[in-house]
Amino acid sequence: MSLYRKVMDLIDDYMFIIKEDGTIDYMNKTSKDFFKIKDNKKYHYKDLFGGLLPSRKLNSVQKYIEKSLNEQKMITFSSKFMNFTIQPLNERKVVFLVKEKKENECTQEEIDKVIFNTQKIKTMGMLTGGIVHNFQNLLSGILGYVTLLKDEFEPKDEKYRKLEFIEIAGFKASRLIKKLLTVSKEFKFEKNPFDINQSIKNVVSIIKYTLDKRIEISLNLKDNLPSALGDEEQIEHVIMNLLINAAQAIPGKGKIKVESGIILPDRNMLKKHPEMKRKQYLYIKVEDNGMGMDKETMKHIFEPFFTTKGEEGTGLGLPIVYKIIKSHDGFIDVESTPGVGSTFTIYIPPTKKKKKEVKTSPEILHKSKCNVLVIDDEEIVCSFMEELLKKLGYKPLVFSNPEEGLKVFKEKKEFIDVVILDLNMPKIHGEEVFHKIKKIKKDVKVIVFTDITLKDRAEKLLKMGAKEFLHKPLTVNELVTKIEKALKE
Repeated sequence: MSLYRKVMDLIDDYMFIIKEDGTIDYMNKTSKDFFKIKDNKKYHYKDLFGGLLPSRKLNSVQKYIEKSLNEQKMITFSSKFMNFTIQPLNERKVVFLVKEKKENECTQEEIDKVIFNTQKIKTMGMLTGGIVHNFQNLLSGILGYVTLLKDEFEPKDEKYRKLEFIEIAGFKASRLIKKLLTVSKEFKFEKNPFDINQSIKNVVSIIKYTLDKRIEISLNLKDNLPSALGDEEQIEHVIMNLLINAAQAIPGKGKIKVESGIILPDRNMLKKHPEMKRKQYLYIKVEDNGMGMDKETMKHIFEPFFTTKGEEGTGLGLPIVYKIIKSHDGFIDVESTPGVGSTFTIYIPPTKKKKKEVKTSPEILHKSKCNVLVIDDEEIVCSFMEELLKKLGYKPLVFSNPEEGLKVFKEKKEFIDVVILDLNMPKIHGEEVFHKIKKIKKDVKVIVFTDITLKDRAEKLLKMGAKEFLHKPLTVNELVTKIEKALKE
């Protein structure tokens, strides 16, 4: 789904992307619900707009679309009950916005802002993906060498302890960089039990180093809470967004209080949220003593592109927070007083399911003495992988040039047991290398080795016969586990 479409689905007005011939290329969720459309059939605007416009106006829509595209400018017109706005999206498509007349007319400035912000976020998403990929490659090398160095000292040694601190900081950095993707890319929603208190601690441990040191964060977390069921990464993004907003609302010295607990909704809460059920909800409350908001501002904070931060804001933070919480069958409350501060409280249902603890069994750490071919364009990754695999008892063949790696695989295919393959490489992409390897040796065991930004590409290769997906940066246990699992399949 393109970013334009994602943004359109956040908007409550009727929005369409229409081609120059009048065919509707996309309509947002509000429009589909209104017209009761559930299929993927391609419609012409005349199929749907007949009830919205008199026939004379309906026949003029094509002219308006052509004029908007030819002159690359916004066209507005209206019927008795509706206002219509046509804005060029590119040279062949327009954004067609329909608003009820009781609302304010959509101005050129508002439409330009939507398109500008969408393009800005799209660019940010592309840049973020590239930054994350390169950053994870560097972290893989750094953490790989930390692993090798740790093996040279006893756990009680002071140097070992310092290396552990570096390792912990490295994996925290990896978590932080992944969070950039939440607002710039769409990932599959994964429902798993997780601990909200741990999520709060994870975010606070990262964010406290980026805030003004005059801002104090205090935690009041209730012990022994049941697990929440949902996507831990998304909820951590929500917490991070609320903490950043709270910090930005404090002009200097101040306090942010974060509280967790469990609550049974009272009458007032049920009245405020008609969809809320009479059952327990976990809650996370973020309170600040910043500038606060007036009632008029509070009416708009969950609207896409509404921002109080001027050019620095995108206006997508709280709308995304709202969307994430709703997708978790949750609710959000806001209380604010100008000059006093604001309090955001999110409510999500608990689950009886427990978070699975990942344990490394002795069987997993039992290593086979096999030949492993590694193809990765990053020299630092190749270097540490070669040393690490040797130390683990494997026999590595490591290449930063995929063409050389392919040549050696062709020559030694009978002796190579596992191939660890990067995806994002110059000259030849990992997918092409994968297909060439499979042609040379159909039953070869391939482990896709890349970062979370390329998850979709990795999953496609898994469907085509790759055995495992190894994330960057890796741990020793993950590396051994993936190799041994691939060998057994």
